[in-house]
Amino acid sequence: DTTRGGIVGDAVVAGTIAGGTITVVPEDCLGDATGDGAINGSDVPALIASFGLCDGQAGYNGVFDFTGDNCVNGSDIPGFIAVFGQLCP
Repeated sequence: DTTRGGIVGDAVVAGTIAGGTITVVPEDCLGDATGDGAINGSDVPALIASFGLCDGQAGYNGVFDFTGDNCVNGSDIPGFIAVFGQLCP
């Protein structure tokens, strides 16, 4: 199942096949694009790069799709702010 920004089971698949990079992040770690176990400033460049993109577009990163609409947009920012500074479980 690839609905909700790339969720497969209990994980979020982020990255692009074309770029050769796939990162699997536990669903509880939405916002952690770097996979370092923390949602922090190191994830912000990836959020900016994915902003305005939807599933299927190059550069889309499903770990920032907090609303489940398969796009990263202004509606996802409150979710990112809510988890910013937290560690993944």
